[in-house]
Amino acid sequence: MIIDIFPTQIICFNFTKHTKYFFRDPGKVDNTPAGWKCKVNSTFPNIPDDDTLVTPDVRDRLKIDIESACNAELVREGLMPCNIVTFWYNSYHDDQSQERHDHMDGRRPVFLSGVYYSKNPTPTTFYPVSTHFRSIRYRGIERSGIRESMYDLYHFFPTEGQIILFPPYLEHEVLNRQEHQKPQGRLTFSFNLVLSNA
Repeated sequence: MIIDIFPTQIICFNFTKHTKYFFRDPGKVDNTPAGWKCKVNSTFPNIPDDDTLVTPDVRDRLKIDIESACNAELVREGLMPCNIVTFWYNSYHDDQSQERHDHMDGRRPVFLSGVYYSKNPTPTTFYPVSTHFRSIRYRGIERSGIRESMYDLYHFFPTEGQIILFPPYLEHEVLNRQEHQKPQGRLTFSFNLVLSNA
């Protein structure tokens, strides 16, 4: 018998209001936030009022709709409702990508982080919290009953309109678009959630 201890879980569901939102492709733009080691069009940590892709009224409506969808899913899973505290988009073209990172925030206790895959989704690659498992790994262990605890990484392959929620400490990245041969204009909206009563 194998017992799962401390699994890292991701909540995944379809955003029912996905078809109500359409965003034109801004083309390849390099708007990389200071300190990031990649090239991407990002509005991190929040979409500004003067953004050329998302107007303030659409931003505010989308944020409310995503927060409501997340809370419905959290309550369904027996969890507390949350509030979105940061809300930004990332748009990728050609050789654009995002380096490995987490969503930990020293200013506030982030409960969960999320991504809404709005357009032309490509995989998000997640990494295990610890690499100490490598000390017990050997050739062939990937065919054993404990193979899932031995993975170096996990590629989550989303479909358009999905939302995922994951622990903010879980490192992840978006690999170079050219590696996936996908259509141009990958657009995601990312956000951090804090407990409503926090």
